[in-house]
Amino acid sequence: MSKSGKLSSRIYLTLSDRSTGITTSVVERIEQNLKKDVIRELHRMDGKLLLHDEMETEPGTFEIVPQWEQITDEDILTPREVFDMVAKEGYKVEPTACSTQCRH
Repeated sequence: MSKSGKLSSRIYLTLSDRSTGITTSVVERIEQNLKKDVIRELHRMDGKLLLHDEMETEPGTFEIVPQWEQITDEDILTPREVFDMVAKEGYKVEPTACSTQCRH
């Protein structure tokens, strides 16, 4: 998505407001709090964050695999921060359609 390729190595935090009926500002506040929690955990673990991925072990069967990743505070982004970064890089994005219709 990024012209510079920077977005591919970042951790994105997101919550869905589509089915919960809460406002965007409330979701963004929750995402900011989640980011703070993740950064606190990152500092506690000397820059490592435990992530989990699904690996297909055989067709239709998946296993959750833990992975420790070495990252920095700057690698943790909320959806609003990703949106703002993409817009700043020159992509034409609309706030209501950013997740599915970002375009250059």
